[in-house]
Amino acid sequence: MGTVEIINIDRLIGKLGRLQNINLTKPMKESCYQLENSAKSKAPVDTGRLKGSIRNEVTESDTYVTGKVFTDVEYARYQEYGTSRVPERRYMRGALADNRNLIKQKFVDHIKSEVRSKI
Repeated sequence: MGTVEIINIDRLIGKLGRLQNINLTKPMKESCYQLENSAKSKAPVDTGRLKGSIRNEVTESDTYVTGKVFTDVEYARYQEYGTSRVPERRYMRGALADNRNLIKQKFVDHIKSEVRSKI
């Protein structure tokens, strides 16, 4: 039977331990800002109230970061999903669909950069 010897295991464990502290706030803020702008560009405009109400919010804690793009206009859901008399206008879902790959790449690039700098 063969033997495996790992040299500098303590050093490897130390480097891996540093990876648990990767902060994802920057790519989350960039992604939410991108989605907000995209949703605004797709939002139907009559008075401009819906478009002007779209905003984003990023929340951080010790263990996670959460981002959301939203509007508090009461008729927003009817514009997004439609009704029996109003066709759907996918401004939020369309923004996400258009930017999904860009957002994923922002996170991938950020994580790769962080890993390189910590190891």
